[in-house]
Amino acid sequence: MKYYTFIILLILCSNSVWGQTDSRDTVNCNPASVRFERQVKPKAGFAALELVGLDAIFWGASKFVAGKPFADISLATIKKNLDTGFVWDNDEFPTNLVAHPYQGGLYFSAGRAWGLSFLQSIPYAFTGSFIWEMFLENEPASINDLITTTIGGMAYGEVMHRCSDRFVCYDQRGVKRLGKELIAAVIDPAKAVKRLSTGELWAYDPGYQRINVKEELRIQAGARYIGNQRGTGEWNPIISLKYTYNDPFDVSGRIPFEYFELDGVFNIGDHQPLLGEIRITGLLFGETIKPNWLIGGFQQYNYMNSERVSNSVNKQEIPFRIAETAAFGVGSIWEKEIVRNVNVRSDLYLTGVLLGSYYSDYYRFGKRDYTYGSGFSYRANIKFDLWTNVSLFAQTEGIELFNPQSYRWSDTVNKNQLYLNIQGDRGRSYVTKQQASVAVDLWKGLGLSLIYSHYNRFVKEFNPYNSRIISYNFSNQDIRLQLSYTFH
Repeated sequence: MKYYTFIILLILCSNSVWGQTDSRDTVNCNPASVRFERQVKPKAGFAALELVGLDAIFWGASKFVAGKPFADISLATIKKNLDTGFVWDNDEFPTNLVAHPYQGGLYFSAGRAWGLSFLQSIPYAFTGSFIWEMFLENEPASINDLITTTIGGMAYGEVMHRCSDRFVCYDQRGVKRLGKELIAAVIDPAKAVKRLSTGELWAYDPGYQRINVKEELRIQAGARYIGNQRGTGEWNPIISLKYTYNDPFDVSGRIPFEYFELDGVFNIGDHQPLLGEIRITGLLFGETIKPNWLIGGFQQYNYMNSERVSNSVNKQEIPFRIAETAAFGVGSIWEKEIVRNVNVRSDLYLTGVLLGSYYSDYYRFGKRDYTYGSGFSYRANIKFDLWTNVSLFAQTEGIELFNPQSYRWSDTVNKNQLYLNIQGDRGRSYVTKQQASVAVDLWKGLGLSLIYSHYNRFVKEFNPYNSRIISYNFSNQDIRLQLSYTFH
């Protein structure tokens, strides 16, 4: 899991219709975000070969390097998987909600690297996942993995594909070129394999046409306090990052992810998980109704994970553990200078969650303590920029997930946990977040920010041990004081 988190950290630091190829493969070559534009001939067959190779590498590393029992496969295990079909698995929360989308991102990026469009690359994420689930594990194929690897992989893959371009340069040589190529390879290994096989890793040509892409990366480091409703809490070091790709009002809105935002939170300490939050908001299509108002369709990926604060003894006091992994909806972005030196921007998103997960207080099998569910989410932001160096920000958001299926404790007795096929506890979980912050730019990109967030988790859940519906409400606060540096 730490390997996947390292990959995500590096990612953060840094005309699509079916049958139509997005031939623009742009490559960043300097801090001013000047990019090359070149034509890439689509090669679906080579992309398929790379997909099979990626699955072979994953399986070989699992069996011969990590020694994982699930990689001991044979014709008998393949036949058993085909006979069993798909089940809900019991892997841990980060594995299913982060690692599998990242794996799907590599499959997806293989298609993009070989010149295929966004939509043309989706079957590669699905096929790579299907091959892995059915043929390369001796455990039953997982329906949740197939969904999260495919749909979550779309978001991860497109972000990796575009972010790695930031470091690939064709007009440089020597140590500087080598360092950038290494960073690009870590961000998007699938593209690195393609570029190695075609000789692009060492190709030199300064004559490509250049286009401009607006990018902004803000890195923040400081301290974070998480406290529960009883007044107990703890401080932890924290690193957070926000990466914005393009200005939403400068793109055509016809190419998926020509505009996206990427946010991440990393806890540096023993009491909270290393990867605390990650969010991807990508524009799939949209139209600018006015010069300062965009309406469109968005893909959302959201992952929030926490553990009990150190002074808490009640397991129901997990502050938040919820994810929307396969999610699509509509959104609106509006901005305007309301008076001189005062700019306002408002974002509104309404999203349907096809598949997500939330913390369960009763489901405990294998490494799993959460329920799979579907539902909806909303998010509204407003930001005021004052005098070019002060920003005020407010946000409200909520995620509500449901699981209508139930199970009885007697159904699990003396049964292999790999074959339980349980979606989770029947019920629903509703997590809300209210946030306010102030940020001040101090000097040449260096800034200071204070962020206050209030989380509320309402749960109505079926207890399979006594067949009763249990309801409870839990809230906590999150305070962050951080120094920041912004790269443009």
